[in-house]
Amino acid sequence: MSKIDEKVEELPCPGGCGKKIKISFRAMCNTRVAKCSCGSMYKFKSGDVNNLKTLLQKVEQAEKDAEKAMRESMIKMQTSYINMVKSADIEMKRR
Repeated sequence: MSKIDEKVEELPCPGGCGKKIKISFRAMCNTRVAKCSCGSMYKFKSGDVNNLKTLLQKVEQAEKDAEKAMRESMIKMQTSYINMVKSADIEMKRR
C-alpha cells in the first residue's frame, strides 16, 4: 500500500467521553477495530474493511500510473527541447 494507508484519521469516541481516537487506514484494515482509552470502540465490518483495502490499492495504482506518466512526459519534454535547440536557426553578429 502507499503512504495514504498511513494517513491518520480522528474518530469521535463512540461512548461519548469526548476523546478522539487517532487511527491510520492501515491500522483500521489490520485490526478492524478503533479503541478509545475509555474502553469504547468501533468494530468495523469485514466487507467495509475489504472495500477500504481495495480502494487503497486503487489509489496506490493511480499514484504509480501518475508517476510513470510524469516521467514519460519529462523525457518527451527534454527530447523536444534538445530537438528545438538543434534545429534552431542561428544568427551571429560580428563585432
